[in-house]
Amino acid sequence: MKTAGHAALVALLFLSTFLASALSSTPDYAAIGRETVTALSQQKWSTVEARFDARLKAGLPQDRLSAAWIQITAQAGPFGHIIGINVNEKEGYHVALVTCAFARANLDAKVVIDTEGQIAGLFFVPSVAGASSVQPDYSAIGRETVSALAHGQFEAVESRFDDRMKAGLPQSRLSAVWQQITSQSGDFEHIIGINVSEMDGYHVALVTCAFAHGNLDAKVVIDTEGHIAGLFFVPSATNAAPAANM
Repeated sequence: MKTAGHAALVALLFLSTFLASALSSTPDYAAIGRETVTALSQQKWSTVEARFDARLKAGLPQDRLSAAWIQITAQAGPFGHIIGINVNEKEGYHVALVTCAFARANLDAKVVIDTEGQIAGLFFVPSVAGASSVQPDYSAIGRETVSALAHGQFEAVESRFDDRMKAGLPQSRLSAVWQQITSQSGDFEHIIGINVSEMDGYHVALVTCAFAHGNLDAKVVIDTEGHIAGLFFVPSATNAAPAANM
């Protein structure tokens, strides 16, 4: 025979499950904004279009989306990196304002997202905020740095360095050190996880990476403006492997 306490416990578990389900169904608007800009920068038009609502799919198909991106980069220069993201709500939609650094200017990508996670609007406008006024996403900077290294995009990594790092670790040296790392640890496979900590006024994104012969931790040291002030690869506590310093 069920007791009142048992019934209350069942009800509590049901409520917890319901709330967890409701929370998990809420779109991550910042992530959608980031993924949209990243896909555009990688020219993955079908990936971006797949997230459009019906009206935007009709008005901005892949060929027009590609042409618009070409026009943007022709004016602002090659895409560099995402500086930061702010999300606000307007007229029943969420707008992910993704501040982006291009070679010649900073632009804000306004990604308008409905409650189902579909993109209902996409605009690029001159950034109203300087890079210093946008809170850097330290975790994302760590992820993007490792991803760029893995794809041989050394210019993109160097563009994020502060002046001291640019002088000490130009593209040629950066490429050579990455080759040294992969010769010791094998091919890069994937990112396992990221932890961010604060140290002496800097943020350190610890990016745990799986290589073919073991795991390494990339320590990406980032200042308050989002510049990389240090970059090191060390054996990961999860699986020691040969170290290489950058």
